[in-house]
Amino acid sequence: MRLFDRSLWFASVLSVWTLWGGGVVAQTAPTTLEQEFQRELLLQADGTNSEAFLGQLPPDLPIDLPLPDQARIIGSIVAAEDQKNPSFDYEIYLTVPRSPQQVMAFYQEQFGLAGWRAENLPSPGFVRPETDDFPLASNFCKDTQKR
Repeated sequence: MRLFDRSLWFASVLSVWTLWGGGVVAQTAPTTLEQEFQRELLLQADGTNSEAFLGQLPPDLPIDLPLPDQARIIGSIVAAEDQKNPSFDYEIYLTVPRSPQQVMAFYQEQFGLAGWRAENLPSPGFVRPETDDFPLASNFCKDTQKR
């Protein structure tokens, strides 16, 4: 799920990935080495201008992100577009004991109530974004420019 905040001076992208395992598994807390490994894996996905936060939302997330009941934050990534452009991409990784379709319906309702609207944006490359093995994706936009 991606959110686009259209503004003359600020644009952000928020991706919320939900991982569905169909059940709850007891886990032990990761060791420092495991946390560092997870951090490196997250950063490899977005490049060097990124910062990863394990088990938490970014501290500077510009919206109040609603979370479904029993959602667990796996981690998040903030990626800067470049040094001159104050534009950031936010990726949030969640695990939720619901189907991907139920999570998508939750976010469509919650973002709709907050004034965001669904947008159909082109799919990146030749990959179909919605398959049985890949999370559902949706794009939401909200104009923040004063006209």
